[in-house]
Amino acid sequence: MKIMLFHFYGTGEGRSIIEWMADLTVRAPFPHVGSMKESAALAAAKHEARTAVGYALLRAIAEGEQLWTQRRSHHEKPA
Repeated sequence: MKIMLFHFYGTGEGRSIIEWMADLTVRAPFPHVGSMKESAALAAAKHEARTAVGYALLRAIAEGEQLWTQRRSHHEKPA
């Protein structure tokens, strides 16, 4: 799955979708909250959960690139 995500990100459409998802997750601004402590804590927890999803997706793409590079280097024949 990670290698597939890496290749998907390498396409124009895939990159657009991943960038859009990053906008919704890791690049989303911290929400404005009221003055109540409980509201701020709930907003922080929601924001943290949202960014965790985005970071997991971006980490999977990076790990997919590493796996693809390792796979390619193992299949190359020495000169």
